Amino acid sequence: MSAKLIMARSGAKAQLCCLLLILGINLDFLSGQNLAYVDSLLSVLDAGTADTTQVYLLRELYWEHNRSDPEKARGYLHQSIRLASEIQYERGIALGKYALSGDLNMTGDLEGALEVLNDALEMFVQLGDSAMVNTCRLDIGWVYQMQRDYVPALRYITNAIHGYEYAGDDRDMARAYNTLGILYKGQEKYAEALDAYQKALEKCKTIDLKQGIAVCNGNIATVLYNLKRYDEALTFFQNTIELQREMNDRVGLVKSYNNIGLLYNDLEDYTRALDYHQKALEMYRTMDYAEGIALVHLNIGLDHAGMKQYAQAIAHYRESMHMALRHDFPETIEKASGNLARSFAATGRYDSAYHYAVLNKQHSDSLQAAMNNKQVAEFQTQFETEQKEKQITLLSKDNEIKELKLKRTRNLNYAGGLSSILAILLVYFYFQNYKHRRTARETRIRHEADQQVLEMEQRILHTVIDTEEKERKRFATDMHDELGPLLSSVMLYLDEIPRVSGKEQEEMVTYTQDLVEEAIREVRDISHNLMPGAISGQGLVSALQTFCEKIERTKAITVNFEDKTNGAKFRPGMEVVLYRVIIELINNTLKHAEANEIDLALSRKNGMLEVSYSDDGKGFDPEEVGHGVNGGIGLQNIRDRIASLGGEIRIRSELHKGVDVSMQVTV
Repeated sequence: MSAKLIMARSGAKAQLCCLLLILGINLDFLSGQNLAYVDSLLSVLDAGTADTTQVYLLRELYWEHNRSDPEKARGYLHQSIRLASEIQYERGIALGKYALSGDLNMTGDLEGALEVLNDALEMFVQLGDSAMVNTCRLDIGWVYQMQRDYVPALRYITNAIHGYEYAGDDRDMARAYNTLGILYKGQEKYAEALDAYQKALEKCKTIDLKQGIAVCNGNIATVLYNLKRYDEALTFFQNTIELQREMNDRVGLVKSYNNIGLLYNDLEDYTRALDYHQKALEMYRTMDYAEGIALVHLNIGLDHAGMKQYAQAIAHYRESMHMALRHDFPETIEKASGNLARSFAATGRYDSAYHYAVLNKQHSDSLQAAMNNKQVAEFQTQFETEQKEKQITLLSKDNEIKELKLKRTRNLNYAGGLSSILAILLVYFYFQNYKHRRTARETRIRHEADQQVLEMEQRILHTVIDTEEKERKRFATDMHDELGPLLSSVMLYLDEIPRVSGKEQEEMVTYTQDLVEEAIREVRDISHNLMPGAISGQGLVSALQTFCEKIERTKAITVNFEDKTNGAKFRPGMEVVLYRVIIELINNTLKHAEANEIDLALSRKNGMLEVSYSDDGKGFDPEEVGHGVNGGIGLQNIRDRIASLGGEIRIRSELHKGVDVSMQVTV
């Protein structure tokens, strides 16, 4: 096989893989190695010298081994990049880095993928390769989308679309519009997503790309389903299935079957839903795809539950849960355990319902904690990025000032060549005046930048506090507005049941059971948010340390936290109450005290946990605040919580002298 043919095939395969990955098309037909072709590549590679041909050969070997032996494939790719660097082959380096970005993306290293993609983009710009420039822009937008950093994602994807339009590249325009649809769908901007998917579909039809037409039809159907435009969604799903059958696209077909089943389930046409889900289950079993099998068992259970066939529903939920536990699918475990709890409750088997409800809560809390950690990390990354951008802006302005100074100095030096004593004096005074103005401008710019950073940090702090307050109010509202009326209704019916008989009594008993089941569901929903994830995962000391560090990072106030318990852990219930009390005190300081510093200390003496809290704020009258109109959700609430632990609390404060709180609780 000639080197020229190999190089052409390598470039085409790279772009094809990228196109299919973003369109979501099945890559199985590329995964098998052509052993004869690999042998021919190795033969040409061994016989050649270190030149551009070998760079292409090594990268082609990467593509051939990429899905079957990723480690070996990476070895070939790194060899390709090293060789291209040694012979100073810029295009080979750029293509190698572009391929490496895809590998990093697949392994979850999104930051690494962004770094090498930006390197590749810069090199392709210098090489004048507009096609690869647009491809890199699109892929950078895709990575930002995966990081949920939607603003830069939209910018890069839009720039790529404009580049493809200018080049008249319909195939890549289809890929770009499809990526834009995914971006909008991830933000639940369904109207914009629908428009982007339809444009992608038009481009695919223009070039008769059947695989792309099928994918776009499926994506449009999914958006219409989210918009509850079920009839239109069903039409697009059916069009997708016809194309998938024609192309023997088993992966796409099984997903379409499952989606149509979900659509019919929403329409409460459980018989048709069950038929499509059974087809999906048979195909997943043939493919031996564990995650798909677990998911479809879950959906079949929902179909049976909709038809009140709880025994069949429980059997499928259990099968889904066993499969998910065996292969560690946490989201499926959480959904299956919740559905099992509801099905057992519906059949009156409350012991089993309680068991699975507890299991569901455990997995739900675990997933929520993981999600919270991820969101905090994303928020921190976004915050750091904004700070870096501000610093870059400030440095750019400094450079502009320095450049202006150099230009002005050169002009003054030229004028000084015509020197006279008077001219020198004039130049000197002018230069001094300029330096003063430049210094004032720099000071003003830095002050404005610092002020912007401070305002942003304060907004972040207020957002955290407001969010927690809203969550507490929501819990109180749920208990009062949702659970209270249900329990009151139960009491009324229980009071009436002995006074009636016959069919009327049976109907009242049935309705009472329904009310109790609804109350159970409400209690479970409310309880999901009651246990702080920080306490269950870290303990009181570590949770407080983490919270104080977050407050410290905002620079809005200084928090001095001292732990004299050596990181000891206490009773879970006690830790939760103390955590909420201390967070409430900190929130009150931040919202009302206008303080500059908080001192918090934990110590353990003679079987007692002692908590000391103080701030240097404006203070208040404890008696007036504690027994005023809002006392029940303020200091009195704190006193009640400590009293529930059998502890003691003393609150001392005077106007303009801050606050001093001491608590003692038996451990």
